Amino acid sequence: MAQLAAFNTMTAIKKKLHGMKQKREEAFDKADQLEQKLIEQRAISEKVSYTTPAVPSTRYVRHGVNVTPP
Repeated sequence: MAQLAAFNTMTAIKKKLHGMKQKREEAFDKADQLEQKLIEQRAISEKVSYTTPAVPSTRYVRHGVNVTPP
């Protein structure tokens, strides 16, 4: 009887560890995907900032109030 309880406990521990490993792998995969998207977005941002001319602006209007930019 004690051996059966120990076996069940070990089986439960193995299942839990397996589940934790799966979640960790999923988290690593998601992190890799997000990192790749970040790299792509940075490349797009750099490309846009080099191709878009800067527009000089002396005043901004926010909520109906003129605000001088810093």
